[in-house]
Amino acid sequence: MELLNTFKVNAPKTWIDLTEEDPNGSTTYIRKQWNQNPGILQISAAQHIPAELTQPNFKDLINLSKEFDAEKEFDLMNTNSGHCKYGKYGYAEFKNSEFPFVSVWHLSSKTDIVYLTYISIEHQTESDIDEVYTILKNISHQNETSPALAS
Repeated sequence: MELLNTFKVNAPKTWIDLTEEDPNGSTTYIRKQWNQNPGILQISAAQHIPAELTQPNFKDLINLSKEFDAEKEFDLMNTNSGHCKYGKYGYAEFKNSEFPFVSVWHLSSKTDIVYLTYISIEHQTESDIDEVYTILKNISHQNETSPALAS
């Protein structure tokens, strides 16, 4: 379990927390079986959020996530939003020839917005994506107690 700012991550035991390797960077996780399923999950406090988005709605969160591709270097695959343990989320999925799966999320509570990316250099199965999305949907406030996700 990793505490960062106002949130905590409960990743399965099949994931490795690399955050301490770069203490000034983002919270970072990879799967233990990196050679079989390469992908990096990074989480940080969102920056460069417009002042009027102090309490963003679902569409705002999706639009923030879509801004990841401001240079139009990726194909937009999917967007979605909903409720999660942290509050609510919006995400956008992208791909290009170098990165066949990129998912960009923004979680919002009443006071904070969290920025998350999952980037893979290989195709992801539906099961791989579901595992990542389960981690993201179960990020909670640091003062909540919740058991680690099953491995």
